[in-house]
Amino acid sequence: MDTLLKRLVQIGTVTDVKGTKARVLFRESNMTSAWLSVLQISGAGVSVETASGPEAHTHQASVGTWVPKINDTVLVLYLPVQNSDGFILGKVG
Repeated sequence: MDTLLKRLVQIGTVTDVKGTKARVLFRESNMTSAWLSVLQISGAGVSVETASGPEAHTHQASVGTWVPKINDTVLVLYLPVQNSDGFILGKVG
């Protein structure tokens, strides 16, 4: 049980990137992950308004797909079952 709990959340270094998946090296165990999906925030967007008045206007922007780069330090979450898939939650630091 302790091994399973220690494996749930880990920090590692990205070693390979392919599309929207990446492999991560966990230095503590010196193990490299299988291909992990990168968590995405669907439909995230930003709206910015300028000051009020006759020149006022709004700018819209949306967040595209994010994929970590090789050597990025990332936070990984594994599902709490044996030999489960994991997900890259985001970049650390």
